[in-house]
Amino acid sequence: MKRTCIVLALFTTLTAFASELTMLKLTIPQLDAAGHMIRRLKAESATGPLKTPKLSMGVVEFFRPQETNPEKLATLRFNEAVYHSTEEIINGDCLINLDSPRGDLNGVGFNYQLITGKLVLKSSVVIDLPNAHVTGETAEAFFNQNTAIQDSFIQQATISGKVTVTGIKSDKYPFDRAETAKAVYTASDGLLRLSSPVICWRNGQQIQASANEISVDVRSQLH
Repeated sequence: MKRTCIVLALFTTLTAFASELTMLKLTIPQLDAAGHMIRRLKAESATGPLKTPKLSMGVVEFFRPQETNPEKLATLRFNEAVYHSTEEIINGDCLINLDSPRGDLNGVGFNYQLITGKLVLKSSVVIDLPNAHVTGETAEAFFNQNTAIQDSFIQQATISGKVTVTGIKSDKYPFDRAETAKAVYTASDGLLRLSSPVICWRNGQQIQASANEISVDVRSQLH
């Protein structure tokens, strides 16, 4: 709790005497109601208006709440972004990358809400799940930083545009590539739902176009 108060006090002091911020090695820990650290925003530098500084070489670290030695759940990295301190929002036009034990996600152009855990990706979306590789044009994802470390950090993701699914490591499905306009992943059941119509491929040959939604189990390698 003290670390958070120190950061807030520093911003308050700067607000009283200046309208611009220049800071190296910015670190802002964020705590839950019980005083456990759940997130930590860090940047090599922060410059510009106090309420909307520009962050360079930034990272958001997520932790599982516990009394001592918090375990890191995931890491969200970006090169440049604007931090809206009042709304607790980070947005930018560069590549952003989420690295987590059971799923990686990246895209170009983003808006991330620290409080709600909502990430919007504007282009060039890639999501790697244990049993699927998904690409698309845009995405909206929600994170659950209170999950146990062995569970999926990405709780839900909706990928839209020209969505392509590959890397399905199972003979359970008659295709190795699928194309659709929308796919929805939910961690609660481990399914990636492909909206109809779905164009399916096998060994480079189109085999069928499904008029129904197709669900793919992406939790782990299947046989």
